[in-house]
Amino acid sequence: MPFKALVDRAKLMSYFDHCCKHISKEITGIVHVGAHQCEERDTYLELFRQTDSSILWIEALPDLVDEMKAKYPEIQIVQAICSDKERDSATFYISNYSQCAGLYPFSKEHKDAFSTIEQIGVEVPHTTLDKLISKADKPKRNMLVVSVNGAELQVLKGAETLLEFVDFVFVRFEKAKFHTMNQVKSETPMNEEKKDLPTFYELNDWLGMNGFLKMESISISDYSEGLFYISIDAELELKKRDKEMTDMFQLMVEEYNQKNGTEVKTEVYRDEI
Repeated sequence: MPFKALVDRAKLMSYFDHCCKHISKEITGIVHVGAHQCEERDTYLELFRQTDSSILWIEALPDLVDEMKAKYPEIQIVQAICSDKERDSATFYISNYSQCAGLYPFSKEHKDAFSTIEQIGVEVPHTTLDKLISKADKPKRNMLVVSVNGAELQVLKGAETLLEFVDFVFVRFEKAKFHTMNQVKSETPMNEEKKDLPTFYELNDWLGMNGFLKMESISISDYSEGLFYISIDAELELKKRDKEMTDMFQLMVEEYNQKNGTEVKTEVYRDEI
């Protein structure tokens, strides 16, 4: 089977654009874990009206970090392997294709689909987002983007303090995880080496318990699902704003009816706050 990119970047950008309707407040900054080649940079600058100084890119592979620093001297990018806790030495899997690095080894399905990709495990230190991002810098960034080939939940668990300041979470979740959820819970999982891989339900439940609601889910490639979450506080702000706009519209219609002797009616759906 010929190799295909794991992420359709055009679909990913369309996904970001689609999710913008839920963004009820200004994006003050972005933390992007799993930078790769900073493909989303133009979208962040144009669609989300960010500057290079408001975006923090985090990438595990040193060669990619050096490459991006040379290509975009103005960006902020750091080399780090983020997980749920700090470890002096833990396994990280690298391959001959830079988009296929992560905390988990390939599943049998991935090996069958991408037979030309080879992967090896190396022992390296792991850190957390809470450790990596300073206390003073955390309030500056209210959007978190995570694209880490299966370790999404681990990264989020290592960012509990950061998430107190985050309003929007974007997660790229590989569809292969959806396909193996039943096997993960069975006594004889199809893929033994990935039996402890977090499932979508675990990820969704954890974010829910930490104050986030899933707003959108969209396919961004043959292998990946884009998930968009909004904090409960930001969602309430959005509903409040929509209610205020609805009330204003109704008042305009009433004034129009009084002025023109008409009986124009509106059907309005109101959310309880």
